[in-house]
Amino acid sequence: MQAIDVMCLPSHREPFGLVYIEAALAEKPVIACRAGGAPEVIVHGESGLLVPPPSEIADPADTHITALADAIFTLLDNRATAAAMGRQARDMALSRFQWPRFIANLREVYDHVLGDRR
Repeated sequence: MQAIDVMCLPSHREPFGLVYIEAALAEKPVIACRAGGAPEVIVHGESGLLVPPPSEIADPADTHITALADAIFTLLDNRATAAAMGRQARDMALSRFQWPRFIANLREVYDHVLGDRR
């Protein structure tokens, strides 16, 4: 992961995308489709870039590939912006996806489901 400048995974059916978090922890900005689980992990313009999935491209002259290429060049041409997004991505991943937070969220689910049955 340290050998890359930008991580691009344009899957539009990714249910969560642990690889997005792995990239964030390596301080890499991520380019992904605004579909599936990517928007749960990536904040557009802050920790990476989200491009429309193929199903949202209305103009046949515009393509999903064009949107991806534009996003890649945006980050490669603006290294300071990409580095800032990478740092922001790491901060967000550390605050949202660490074990204590996961355990607290899981406990809330159990409390909600079990309710007074405990």
